[in-house]
Amino acid sequence: PSLVAKRSLPIDVIETCFERGLKGGEILECVAHRYLEKYEDPAYRSLLLHAMAAESIYPEIREKMTNLCGNLVEELAGRAYGERTLRNRILAKVFFGALLCYIL
Repeated sequence: PSLVAKRSLPIDVIETCFERGLKGGEILECVAHRYLEKYEDPAYRSLLLHAMAAESIYPEIREKMTNLCGNLVEELAGRAYGERTLRNRILAKVFFGALLCYIL
């Protein structure tokens, strides 16, 4: 799989907001803004969709998707909602689902 496909995932978006040390609504706002900014480019949107489809074929992309949907979302839940509870992890995944729906 190409490096470009892996880079099309929103991992960099989340990590950049983490580096800023934001919490609560500020981190959600940062992630949303950077996510929408990145995927307003049709090429990145297409690459994201291809990477998501390719994760079942390519272990490297699957690993990145697992990290995104597991570790990074869990960390986001803790920073945004105060704790890494199941409820807050679900809220963080719903947040990402809403962003994905918006760019589609």
